[in-house]
Amino acid sequence: MKKLMGLFILMLGLLGCAAHSQLQNALPLGTVLGWHSHLYKIVKSVAPKNVGKKLGTVTYHGKVSGSFTVFESSGKPPSNSVVFETSTGQYYQANIEAKNS
Repeated sequence: MKKLMGLFILMLGLLGCAAHSQLQNALPLGTVLGWHSHLYKIVKSVAPKNVGKKLGTVTYHGKVSGSFTVFESSGKPPSNSVVFETSTGQYYQANIEAKNS
């Protein structure tokens, strides 16, 4: 019985760590990320069904850090809106903020 209780407590602890880890990796709304010489502002999280063709990847260091996969936002040209996927599988729509020349 003690082994069973210990296993149960360990599983609860691991589940708690996973939930905490995913919250830490969430991108706050308003975060600005760059891709393909453009800046995009995160405006909302989106469901995987709103994700189009893969466009590429980008890596950031500093205030926002991580590696993100960039996709088309279904029904919108990449010059206006893209989707960033985090390493935890969360998707965020980002609208164009500025174009760099």
